[in-house]
Amino acid sequence: SSTMGSQAGDLTLQESGGGTEWDIIPVSPIGEAQSTLGVFTVPAGKKAYLLSGNVFVDSNKDADLIFFQRPNADDVTSPYSGARRIVSKFLAISGGFHISRRSPAGSFTGPCDLGFMGRGNGATADVSVDFEILLVDE
Repeated sequence: SSTMGSQAGDLTLQESGGGTEWDIIPVSPIGEAQSTLGVFTVPAGKKAYLLSGNVFVDSNKDADLIFFQRPNADDVTSPYSGARRIVSKFLAISGGFHISRRSPAGSFTGPCDLGFMGRGNGATADVSVDFEILLVDE
């Protein structure tokens, strides 16, 4: 509904067993949880290529960022057949950073999850990313 938030309370993204906390998606009067995750699912029958991206980190802070893939995104039964794999790492990013490539990263065959995860180093840092993906029929 456009008059309610997307969740009843803050959502904490954390490693299993109470490990490292990756992010908190706070309660908001508007449904924003999906827009705070830099993830895209490549549909079955498609291939995806990462063309470019832009990363922004709080002033005077830095963060690490990974670009990952998780093949077999439609496997929802444990043990999962699609392990998340790091495709690229970007370390100690500060301010703005443009991810540019001479040739696209990929191909990533659907169903496959693609996304970015970031974490501030030391102090809390806000990290945002937008990225451009080309989808083609398989």
